Parts: sequence; structure tokens; C-alpha cells
Amino acid sequence: MFRHCFDYICHWLVSHSRHGTHSPFVYKLVDEVIYAYQARVPERVSGIKPVKINALINRLLEFWLKEPNEVRDYVLIDAEENYLEVFNQLLPKTHQGTLCIFRGIYLNTAQRAAWKTLINRDEVRVSIDLYYIGLIFFREGQAKENFTIRF
Repeated sequence: MFRHCFDYICHWLVSHSRHGTHSPFVYKLVDEVIYAYQARVPERVSGIKPVKINALINRLLEFWLKEPNEVRDYVLIDAEENYLEVFNQLLPKTHQGTLCIFRGIYLNTAQRAAWKTLINRDEVRVSIDLYYIGLIFFREGQAKENFTIRF
């Protein structure tokens, strides 16, 4: 439990709001989806905020899949799965319109290490660390950037 609290405090100290992002794509995503108004939801249950996280994932998917002229898909990878193994299996099928959502990126030491490995891969162009979940995008033509955003 101490490690979880320590990780959360460290994340909060180094993270930015939408104003700390210099990518128009990420700014729009943070402004219109991640920081979109939401009604009060129940607070922590078992150390996480499942209702708030699930609502965010629903908003992310609505935002991501709404482009009519682009092929878009997504993969939701739960914390119980081996991130690296699943990612390596999915990699040949990914394209510019693929969004990977990883749950529980700070759940334990192995998940934190796997997340760090994933965001450093050359195929990953944009990563967003929201503490409870991590987002990976394969946006061709965009400079490689890793964002840590408060949520």
C-alpha cells in the first residue's frame, strides 16, 4: 500500500494538466475527453476509482471511434495480463488508427517495468500515462512523445 501511495504522489508531482502538453492531438484529447465534465462518482474502491476509470474509457472509445473516414480500432489490456506478451502479439496488427489501453500500469513493480518498456519501443509514437491507465498510439508522422497527465 505504501508503494502505491508513493507512486501516486510521484506521478502527481511530475504530471501536467492539458496546459503542459505541446501536441495538438494530445491537448485535444485531454481537453475534450480526459478532462470532460463528469458527475460526482463514488470515491475509491479497493484503492482504485473503477467508476471514474470506466467512464473515462467509454469517453475515450467514443472519441477515438467517431472518425468516419479513418479505420480506427482499440485494444483494452487488463492488469492481469502480461503487457509485453500481449503487445508483441498485437504489434503486427497495429496501424495508425490503433489505440491500446492498459489498465493498472502502476499496480505492481512488474506492471510499472512493463509500461516503461512499452513506451520506449520505437513503434509507439505517443503514450499517455494517467496513473490508473496508460494509452498508446501509433500515429505515423508524429514525433515520439511520452506524456504524464493528471487525472
